[in-house]
Amino acid sequence: MKKQTLIYTLVGVSGVILLLIFLVSRLFNPSQQRTIPSPNQTNPTSIPQETGLPPSIQNDIQIQLEADKKFSQLEKQRSDNYPWYDKLPLQTDKYFVYFDINQQKFIGDIYSASEGALIKNEVSQKLKDLGVDINKYPIEWTNQ
Repeated sequence: MKKQTLIYTLVGVSGVILLLIFLVSRLFNPSQQRTIPSPNQTNPTSIPQETGLPPSIQNDIQIQLEADKKFSQLEKQRSDNYPWYDKLPLQTDKYFVYFDINQQKFIGDIYSASEGALIKNEVSQKLKDLGVDINKYPIEWTNQ
């Protein structure tokens, strides 16, 4: 029993020593270090060139960063132009209304034709309550 405990202790200590040697060698080996951009980096869409990544991967990362930046700008523009957009679509069991950004109008689908006039008034009021200028953005109704 004493011999078995000694073997487990030696194996455990050897493992810890090997782990420490590995960590210290990684810490002090300059060829393995990666550059981390500082928070004050002037161009947030560029990546450091000393990352150890192949040029094709660096190029892919750069392309993705540019696409993310463009998407962010488009989302901010949409949010500024249509602050009510995230509160859409309007829907109940009687209608469904959404905004088509490309056509600059609302598309409304009425499920209950007999209540068409009431539904149109209700939707118009809900859109006004959201801050929509319904004179600027018309509502095109379908299935009346």
